[in-house]
Amino acid sequence: MKLNEQFGDQKSLQIVISDSSVIIDLAKASLIEAAFALPFDFRIPDVMFEDELLDLGAYDPGDLLNAGLAKNSLDGDGVGLAMQYGETYLSLSTNDQFALALAKIESAILLTGDRRLSNAAKDQEVETFGLLWLIDELIAQDALGRRVLRNALQIFDDDPRVGLPSSELQRRIQGLT
Repeated sequence: MKLNEQFGDQKSLQIVISDSSVIIDLAKASLIEAAFALPFDFRIPDVMFEDELLDLGAYDPGDLLNAGLAKNSLDGDGVGLAMQYGETYLSLSTNDQFALALAKIESAILLTGDRRLSNAAKDQEVETFGLLWLIDELIAQDALGRRVLRNALQIFDDDPRVGLPSSELQRRIQGLT
């Protein structure tokens, strides 16, 4: 049974809108299934799903949907809000604008590894977290064995493209020994 099935109807779960960077990093460490089994309703803007989740190593986009990720579209008002964010936050990509708009509309957590998107979300009073928060949730929920999590954290630490502070990763690795 998936962890989120233990908590009843997914509609009652806290919605988490993820950007692509977090999903790409999860795929690198083979944490997709465990992450999407956490007791949250994980979603991604459909345009981001189609544009940015093309090369996920062992995963294809269908695997993400099967693991529990949902694609969401914005209606006309939502697209308008995304465009407004584009005018306000010039450094955000169109896909980031859509993620922020979706998180705002859904009163959701925004899960991102992008500092500019995180700052814009905070400015819009959208609760935002990064990959370290999700790792902490995996640890707290005892979603995987300690060895598997240590190995995943080491993969993140060894990959400079992940961009997580080595000291934070090492602290979590030590806590899992």
